[in-house]
Amino acid sequence: MKDKDTKHLIKAIITELNEDPHSSKLATATIIICNSLYVNDLGVYKGKDNLYVSMPKRSKKDKNGNVMLFDVARAGSPEMNKAIHNAVIGAYFFAKARSDDEKAQVKKKAKAKAKYGYA
Repeated sequence: MKDKDTKHLIKAIITELNEDPHSSKLATATIIICNSLYVNDLGVYKGKDNLYVSMPKRSKKDKNGNVMLFDVARAGSPEMNKAIHNAVIGAYFFAKARSDDEKAQVKKKAKAKAKYGYA
């Protein structure tokens, strides 16, 4: 599948932004593939040099009792992996900018209320 073929098949929605500045996990996302398949609980993480997307995982104990993590879903090709990454990271930046704008509006209203007694 070509990159241009996968580009419009995937929609990403940020379901939670993490406000903890000490956490490497920045957000949680859901992707929708072909308007038919939903994959929940993808993670957006801060790496050393860039952001990366982690597919949802589940844990399972092996025969020795050690906890192992397994991807619940994974991309079937490098092109699909890139399309998922781009969709989720794009949605993250959009959600982050929107959140920052909302915070700025709240501060602006609080200043107006303090100064003039109304928002």
